[in-house]
Amino acid sequence: MDLAMTKQGGVRGLEQDGYAVFRGVPYAAPPVGPLRWRPPQELPAHRGVYEAVSFPPRAVQTGRREVFFGREFHDEAAYLTPTSEDCLYLNIWTPARTADERLPVAVWIHGGAFLNGYGHEKEFDGASFCRRGVLLVTVNYRLGPLGFLAHPLLSAESAALGGPAVSGNYGILDQLAALRWVRGNIAAFGGDADRVTILGQSAGAMSVQTLLSSPAARGLYRAAVLQSGLGLGYDHTLAEAEEQGLAFTGNAGAATLDELRALTAEQISAAAAPLIRRGFGTGRLTYTPVIDGTLLPAGYDELLRTGRTDDVPCLAGCTLHDIGTVPGERGGRSCAVVSTGRGSAVPPDSKTPGSMTFAGCCPATMPARSTPRNCGICSARSKGRGGPSRRKTGRSRRECWTTGPTSSSPEIPTAPVCRPGIPSGKRRIAWLSTSEAKTVVKSLAAGLCSKR
Repeated sequence: MDLAMTKQGGVRGLEQDGYAVFRGVPYAAPPVGPLRWRPPQELPAHRGVYEAVSFPPRAVQTGRREVFFGREFHDEAAYLTPTSEDCLYLNIWTPARTADERLPVAVWIHGGAFLNGYGHEKEFDGASFCRRGVLLVTVNYRLGPLGFLAHPLLSAESAALGGPAVSGNYGILDQLAALRWVRGNIAAFGGDADRVTILGQSAGAMSVQTLLSSPAARGLYRAAVLQSGLGLGYDHTLAEAEEQGLAFTGNAGAATLDELRALTAEQISAAAAPLIRRGFGTGRLTYTPVIDGTLLPAGYDELLRTGRTDDVPCLAGCTLHDIGTVPGERGGRSCAVVSTGRGSAVPPDSKTPGSMTFAGCCPATMPARSTPRNCGICSARSKGRGGPSRRKTGRSRRECWTTGPTSSSPEIPTAPVCRPGIPSGKRRIAWLSTSEAKTVVKSLAAGLCSKR
């Protein structure tokens, strides 16, 4: 099928070998002019049929022009579309022949330190998803200061317009708008709006974690996959982000909102550059989701430990050699942790632990030794590798191992490793061996691709 009828009107894509691709489908109004640093606005209906045959503009890219993997992934001009603030588009690959097939949907959120990247990078092509009967959606969203600048003036404007007195999460609000668009329109492409899995890598994984942590995202997806880049340790409060915003406006020489919105994209990137360099120098990303008390009600650690993240099937892991991770540490443990929430595809007789919302960092980033710490998940006290202590928590008894941060990566938090004893229906975590991780990934993939 190369023609779909959305709520905004008809959309025509390109027929390929066994699937159709719809490139550059808009999901929100362009965030330009007075809509810069505003939440995404609803997309109006269009006349006629929208020709979704070309990849859309990339969001304005901030930071280094050449990243270390540029020659591998960014070497073909066909994918290097121009950058623009008019960037709120998504791409859809669907194997459906008709609109009533109700195929499972995967929504991919790209990484890039919230500074670079785009949804139509060549390695994100959806042909392999289509061969497995899965519809793939990739999303562009605002990046850098255009996507995550917080400032007292912007927070005050939000309050004056009837919203909360917050600012800074525009890129995440874009992702929410894309998920709402998918919820309302993906059936027209043969997808099932009740079987949406969100996936992301690096900053995309941090985005998925933010969506798992945000009440605003509830009901927009049924499962999540986080690949390299869990947000633990990257909490930014609104006050911290606004202070950084004041430094940005000082660099830019802008004292009012009108002056801010009159800046060119090049001027914005130049004003942000020293702040980005300083952030990298301290091991932190400069522009990330903000704990604003509204979209993100509290820090990731707190939401996880108090059980306030979304209770859905969730798989988290780490890409080999990604940003300093080294395989083989901690006895050959795999860079994967699984959580299987209610309705999981993992068989009941599997040795895989039971349900949880979400887990901590990749074990490959952890040091060779463990230190005694309190496990924030089950409240047991660990004794390092010499053996765990056990403590009853609710109706279950669990064994817990925790490790501390490495000297080279001080931002990595304690990673609890909980092994369940008596099943209690509580959330549970476990690091898996490589073979166990492969088995679980296959099981979850089978659940994603299943008809029900």
